[in-house]
Amino acid sequence: RLVLICHREDDPVRAESSMAGRTELLLMEPWQPSELREIAEAGFRALNVSDPDNAAGRLSREAFGSPHIMQDLCLGLCRLNDISRSLRDIQRVGPPAAWDLFFRKRYVSDWQGTRERLARSPGSGSIPRRQLLDGRPANLDKAVMHAVGVGETKCAFDSDEIRTLLSRVLKGAQPTRRQVRQVLARIGTRARELQQNCLDFDSERDVLLVVDPTFSFFLRWGTRLYEDQ
Repeated sequence: RLVLICHREDDPVRAESSMAGRTELLLMEPWQPSELREIAEAGFRALNVSDPDNAAGRLSREAFGSPHIMQDLCLGLCRLNDISRSLRDIQRVGPPAAWDLFFRKRYVSDWQGTRERLARSPGSGSIPRRQLLDGRPANLDKAVMHAVGVGETKCAFDSDEIRTLLSRVLKGAQPTRRQVRQVLARIGTRARELQQNCLDFDSERDVLLVVDPTFSFFLRWGTRLYEDQ
């Protein structure tokens, strides 16, 4: 028997019928911020450092429920404070001068190519181009990527939430709910065609699922680093 942790699009039984009855799927929920904080607190104790500014709390809120991202953020904070080993005397770990710049430089996976391919979903070229608030042209597919990046640090958005977020990144008339659902479905289809299981659109629940938290982190912070260059 195989024990698997996978997304519904990765169901091995769909790919190989002989796996039927030989797998058991485990549902793994994203970690809560309080659980992610424990990673930082345990590490700080081991290093003999204090956190009077509650940097651990800020890191846990930006980790998208991922212990891997949390560990990487903690590593970046320690390097920023020149802490590489356990200290004899307790030392304060200070927050960065600018949190935004810190997160932009700590994105853990380069998803730029994937984001661009998803933004060029089949049929998107025929949709009238719109304008982002910063003046750059963008089709709705690309605008959705921007919208997810300015949303809450979570990995599931229904179409109404996406519409609200689009109003924060697009100039002019906003797309209808039907247009948004069409774009989300198209992006989900394109992700499957590209075999990029970073996101999925669940049409039954009307929800865009960002399956890989590192893609969520990239949309929020890595994208901004590219655009600042």
